[in-house]
Amino acid sequence: MDIRELQTTQELAARFKNSGIEITFSLGVHPYGDRSFFKDHDPDDYIYMLREVLNLNRGKFVALGDCGLDYSSSSVPMESQLIYLKKQVLLAKEYDLPILFYEPGNNRDLIDFLKRNQIHLQKGVITSFTGTLEEACDYLSLDLYIGLDAYSFKTEENISVIRDLPLDRIVIGTDSPYHEIRPDLRGYRYLLKSLVKYEGIHPTNSFIIKRRERFVQGCMVKSRNEPCCLLHILHILAEIHSLPLKHVADVIYKTANEIFFRTSC
Repeated sequence: MDIRELQTTQELAARFKNSGIEITFSLGVHPYGDRSFFKDHDPDDYIYMLREVLNLNRGKFVALGDCGLDYSSSSVPMESQLIYLKKQVLLAKEYDLPILFYEPGNNRDLIDFLKRNQIHLQKGVITSFTGTLEEACDYLSLDLYIGLDAYSFKTEENISVIRDLPLDRIVIGTDSPYHEIRPDLRGYRYLLKSLVKYEGIHPTNSFIIKRRERFVQGCMVKSRNEPCCLLHILHILAEIHSLPLKHVADVIYKTANEIFFRTSC
């Protein structure tokens, strides 16, 4: 999230805390943003505001981001993206926070940026990774982790890369409400195979789904990706690596705790 969403996010966290659920946040300036936002804000002033928010909410933020480079779909000039990226990386180092990198198709530029600036973070995750094995290895050499969601399993080439990644350097996410797991994604066949193996059901029967206009508490909204679909990402990854589901879950859980909460399980 960015600062403009802070109040809404805090209200959501407070509501869930009453139910015994603790919500933590990441905070940053996403490259796929409003062009007017980048035009109307001075980078130094905005980073100062980020620093103030971090100081007032110690322990609530577990990462900085998403931040990164997006040349294909963002209307924000490349120069502005690079300025905000560098300042946020330095801020993450200052507060010893892991950072979430967003780089749709711009892996090489992000790798070159990190190497050129000799930036080595405590921890960091490349979210929604769809790059090559060489790019993944470059990220791993920079002590970063590879983040996977449904879009990461789009093609057979993606599957081949993921199969060669070390399991303990992977974390998973959903990017909800986007990146729904659809039958046209190559990873869908792995989901189908794993769900039948472990639960004897088809993916469409995993959760109760309702149309938006007929929403019922506890059900998914039709055609909307939701956090509960994280289980589907886990199924796909386990099937690709030909490993038991629980083993993969345990490894991913341990890795996520080490990145975001600095604990071992």
